[in-house]
Amino acid sequence: MYQSIGIVGCGLIGGSLALSIHKQFPNITLYAIDPKANSIKSHPQATCFKLISDSITDLPTDLDIIFIATPINDTLKTIKILSNHTQKSTVLTDVTSTKETLVNTIEELSLKRPYISGHPMAGKETTGFESASETLFNEAPYIIIENNHQEQEEILTGFLTEMSCRIITQTAQKHDELIALVSHLPYLTATALIQVASKNNSHETIQSIYGPGFKDSTRLAASSPQWGTDICTHNKESITAALDSMIETLKQLKSLIQTSETQTLSNILNRNKEKKDKL
Repeated sequence: MYQSIGIVGCGLIGGSLALSIHKQFPNITLYAIDPKANSIKSHPQATCFKLISDSITDLPTDLDIIFIATPINDTLKTIKILSNHTQKSTVLTDVTSTKETLVNTIEELSLKRPYISGHPMAGKETTGFESASETLFNEAPYIIIENNHQEQEEILTGFLTEMSCRIITQTAQKHDELIALVSHLPYLTATALIQVASKNNSHETIQSIYGPGFKDSTRLAASSPQWGTDICTHNKESITAALDSMIETLKQLKSLIQTSETQTLSNILNRNKEKKDKL
């Protein structure tokens, strides 16, 4: 089991990871790196860290594992810096929501460090360490991307399992296809719904009449726009395929409504309700 862990990027995911680890394994020493280190230090929950700094070079070089929870566009650069800073035994693992491009690039670098890419399917629309929670990962799926480091992967999966995560192993390509459907597409449809509803109506009008359906359906639109832009850049192919499928489905529904094909529409709605109930 790990004795020392570094976390680079202590926003919602990195911060929640730290709090979860500290709750389950209070004797593990945690080190935090984040550009907002000074503000994090003042937070009551920051006592879980032995060190909080804005410089990666302040990390001990002999950490057992380092979780990289930076914005997607900073992940590759961070991995390169850490691979030169740490000892060869230190495991590097990221938590980004796009994988294929990153993993392929890392493989071309031939890092002399064990690198295991992962993605916890946990989160909420708010960001920052102040939004972090020690329960965010409870029973959450944690996807591990197939790799060549079997021994290190077994240790990592055992560790995450003890933190109540449900481990799923997947290829980088399949990961991106699936996450486009269950994470990236919902975000884009939520932000599109906000755009459509507010196109010809004032903020005050929408606010005065919306109910829980609109609130729930648009929750993800409050997610970080930087994250939204990054996923569309790094998972372009899978996201556009998911959007094409969504557009075709909406066109089908539109046609059935226009032509008053009530029975066919009812059948579709019933089938989808049954699928949702099973999920």
